[in-house]
Amino acid sequence: MRNKDKIIGLQKARIDKNVKILDRFFDEYSDCFSWNRPLGGSVCFPRSLISQSTFEFCEKLVKEAEIMLLPSRMFMFGDNHVRVGYGRENFPEVLQRFADYLDRRFR
Repeated sequence: MRNKDKIIGLQKARIDKNVKILDRFFDEYSDCFSWNRPLGGSVCFPRSLISQSTFEFCEKLVKEAEIMLLPSRMFMFGDNHVRVGYGRENFPEVLQRFADYLDRRFR
């Protein structure tokens, strides 16, 4: 408990950095996703603009790119969004792999 402020500060800095990266990503891939920037936390639910169910999209993404997103229907939130967690240190690397996948499959 003595280091809680340091730990929370490091995690907040990571999340803030990753949200900025997501801003650029969703600007670049606005043909594939739309999103509302989260007000807090380390999870977002961008809307998929890809003409494929998000369940099918997420299944193929795991098999073809070894990246796991969850379709929103897993959270009783329809089938138009995907859950993206962005609190990890290696998030920029994974997001680049995701961008490469989108470029190969949808552009």
